[in-house]
Amino acid sequence: MISRAASTVCARCLSRGFERGFAGFRERVGRVADAAIRARHAVLGLVLLVLIGSVGFVAGGHIGSEAMPSIDGDVLEARILMPQGTPLTRTQAVAAQVEAAMRQLDAELSPQQPEGAALVEAIQTRFNHNPSAQEAGPHVATVIVDLLEAERRTLSLDALTEAWRAAIGPIAGIHSLLIQEPGFGPAGIPVEIRLQGEDLDALKAAALDASEELAGYAAVFNVIDDLRPGKPQRRYQLAEGAHGLGLTAEEVAAQLRAAWLGEIADSQRIGAWDIEILVRQAKDDRNDLDDLADQTIQLADGQRVPLSAVARVSEQRDWARITRIDGRRTVTIAADVDARLASGQAIVSDLRARWLSDFQARHPRVEVQFEGQVANAAETGGSIRRGLLIGLLGIFVILSFQFRGYVEPLIVMLTIPLAFVGAIWGHVLMGYYLSMPSLIGAASLAGIVVNNAILLIQFINTNRALGLSAAAAAGQASRQRLRAILISSLTTIVGLAPLLAETSSQADAIKPLVISVVFGLLSATVLVLLVIPALYVLLDDLGLARPRVRAD
Repeated sequence: MISRAASTVCARCLSRGFERGFAGFRERVGRVADAAIRARHAVLGLVLLVLIGSVGFVAGGHIGSEAMPSIDGDVLEARILMPQGTPLTRTQAVAAQVEAAMRQLDAELSPQQPEGAALVEAIQTRFNHNPSAQEAGPHVATVIVDLLEAERRTLSLDALTEAWRAAIGPIAGIHSLLIQEPGFGPAGIPVEIRLQGEDLDALKAAALDASEELAGYAAVFNVIDDLRPGKPQRRYQLAEGAHGLGLTAEEVAAQLRAAWLGEIADSQRIGAWDIEILVRQAKDDRNDLDDLADQTIQLADGQRVPLSAVARVSEQRDWARITRIDGRRTVTIAADVDARLASGQAIVSDLRARWLSDFQARHPRVEVQFEGQVANAAETGGSIRRGLLIGLLGIFVILSFQFRGYVEPLIVMLTIPLAFVGAIWGHVLMGYYLSMPSLIGAASLAGIVVNNAILLIQFINTNRALGLSAAAAAGQASRQRLRAILISSLTTIVGLAPLLAETSSQADAIKPLVISVVFGLLSATVLVLLVIPALYVLLDDLGLARPRVRAD
């Protein structure tokens, strides 16, 4: 009984001590609010300065933006693209060189991993496979590496990509070697430039120009376009006088096809099987394009003449693939961006400001469009902005019914841009780019931060109805609502704080959203207690915030 009584007395002492401490804290906050009310014109100027400065900070490009946060995965691919016509043996040799470089890195870096775990868990090579090239054949291959989990690795994929490329070294005759993760995620390709026109040669020249410009950025790598030469070809055209020998183009082509591909001369039935007899030249006589120089053509009288006597030959390479979008010939240049150095949005913005006009002057017959992450982010951002505007309109209508006027709802909704300021500087403090999750978190703040301001304005009006002046009513309302505002804000902030401290790669996808909410609430909590009372009294000075007295 004694111990229970002692614990009760101790709890009461702690409670009274906390109440006395909080009462002192509440009074200090009230005095700061009173000072802000007295200096309300300066407060208004300071708020405008912060708002304009924050908008200018973002517009000036001092904080980067991206469609989605960059998250390290556990798989890395080296996509090999050789020129069309490359034999499989050469592609195999290149793939072996790429694989050997990764095994060398594994031997060097595995001792640096936690508990000596192997950096590379498995390596496989797939021939006739290259998703970036969108081609098939013996000239393409992909080396796929399964890595140690991102949470346990001591180096990022960007750092490993650089080390792998350096270990591979130069490869003679290769068209492109792209080292990247298997996919780009929902945001799309970081930089994607789409060129449209009718002249393929002009499109290729423009694509090379754009690719060279992209390659000049230190943060850009894996630049590739989809208009590439096809296999080497030899085109034959009947020479003058060939018709006099009784030859036609169709007949010459049929003889060449029969010599190289063969012609069914007969078929024999052996048991239950029908065996076709294919006749063609020996393999050694049709193993190379140069063997065509020794080819002969049979005339109608049985005589044979050299192919060079009846046909003219020209060497050329047509385009491997021609892409059409909306019926127009299109070339797409794609590139990846090192998120440690820049974002896709920053690269595209710089291209538009510094390079695009000169490019269009050099290539007037080519139209330019920016797709990928930039286009996807613009579409999603526009959708979020439209939804936010509709939500703000709904909040204003509801508050207008609540306060039976239009001034108090505007005062309440001033907390929304003030919360956005906190979200912006929260990203700067935490070192994150603004992204789609950031915008979603900022939009959600609109419905959160107004709750505290609504009751604060309601208490100010109630105090004024009791006969207090606008300044006294505003200062008293800050004191009265301090506990409730702190409780409602801190519970949300403390609940989200573990996500800010989370170090797993999975949490990186939602951290920008959490940053927007936490830092937006922090700034809105302080500003609601200090700025809203000052602005209310300032509007009262102008005769716009008079309390409405209901008739009995």
